[in-house]
Amino acid sequence: MDNLLAGRRAVVTGASGGIGSTIVRRMEEAGAAVVGIDYRADEVTGRQIIVGDLATREGGHAAIAQAAERAGGIDIIVNCAIWMRYGGLAEIEQTHFDRLLGSAVGGILWTAQAALPYLGRGGSIINLSSVAAFRGARSSVLYGAAKGAVDAMTRHLAAELGPDGIRVNAIAPGFVDTEAARRKVGDARVAERLRSTPLGALAGPDSIANTAIFLASDYAAAISGETIIVDGGRNATAFND
Repeated sequence: MDNLLAGRRAVVTGASGGIGSTIVRRMEEAGAAVVGIDYRADEVTGRQIIVGDLATREGGHAAIAQAAERAGGIDIIVNCAIWMRYGGLAEIEQTHFDRLLGSAVGGILWTAQAALPYLGRGGSIINLSSVAAFRGARSSVLYGAAKGAVDAMTRHLAAELGPDGIRVNAIAPGFVDTEAARRKVGDARVAERLRSTPLGALAGPDSIANTAIFLASDYAAAISGETIIVDGGRNATAFND
């Protein structure tokens, strides 16, 4: 994918996370000038990163304006930012709701709104969804609700921004194979997920980044309003838990 994004200016939110930092690196390798945004900057050394809170309109607009100034404009936005918390229904508190929905849903709303003066024809917005948007699981009601909203926003933004030549799509990963994810779920559940994945391999951060590069490129010029599942085919099978 060398030079597939040459000359383009990209903003990646949640840029210090495992997926976000990989997308930053891979888009740079594809020729894009990339500016990252995150509420923490300690894990993205040597790259351009802006520290900002995207959960508020003020914070989102300020971060996007700063990113556009650094990059000289914006052609691509990849929304990875989210504050994560899993827990049962009885454990959810108002602060959990506000922070998770604010980061995952508000972050997309405010960055898209703030980027309108910069994005032109050929622009691309890519949102990170999840298979949790359409598959139920225990202790994931807030996370699933947020990702369901991401999918809905993707379709509505595609309809609204399409006449201006701006495409909006989403990527829905399943289990992403990272050291942190393996520690979280444990070896037994990783083995079970691997067993129930038709391709026999779990998607890693590079698989998500490669999909984002494709969606941002001219190869996806006729694709908008779609959510692409990246999970090795696992979602296509029944009773895959």
